[in-house]
Amino acid sequence: DEEHLHVDAQFGGVDQRKIFTFAEKYLPQLGYTKRIHLMSPLVPGLSGGKMSASEEDSKIDLLDPPHVVKRKIKKAFCEPKNITDNGLLSIVEYVIFPLCCPPKGGLLVTLDSGKKTKTYTSVRDLESDFAAGEVHPGELKDMVEHYLNILLVPIRAAFHQRRQERSCVDELKPWRLDLCVGTIEKAEHHPDSSGYLILHLND
Repeated sequence: DEEHLHVDAQFGGVDQRKIFTFAEKYLPQLGYTKRIHLMSPLVPGLSGGKMSASEEDSKIDLLDPPHVVKRKIKKAFCEPKNITDNGLLSIVEYVIFPLCCPPKGGLLVTLDSGKKTKTYTSVRDLESDFAAGEVHPGELKDMVEHYLNILLVPIRAAFHQRRQERSCVDELKPWRLDLCVGTIEKAEHHPDSSGYLILHLND
């Protein structure tokens, strides 16, 4: 897929490391360009366990509107004092904190039903307070929802603007097509794999 999508790099979780290693080894042997592979830590799903693209409520999509973000966050598994299997804290560590915190700033959390606030300049401090019960799951959820929507607003806006621009494009014309025609002159088995063929083309 990397070759046919014409990408220079692929991003995935550390659970994809074996297929990435496989691709780096065999793509050049097939005559394809070796790609760059970027990996990130696995973030637990919002419903507990591994995040899954096929499980809608286990993840936040970039184009989820605010009311959907709120619904997913409210339903998220967030056991009091549990920092080990907590998808919300992982989102704070790997997404919100790196993107929302200025060098000398921090994350603002509203506590005690709005009676006070506290600013966290360290993810570890937030985890410590959550583990001690000083930050309630509902307070953590409100904070995550707030900052996620701040991050998603410009992404949604750019997507909708792009979609409007595409809707204004004229209907498909023949001159907009890029057709490539070639003749296969010879086909032979790949020396390193019985499942592949080497095709010699005459453009």
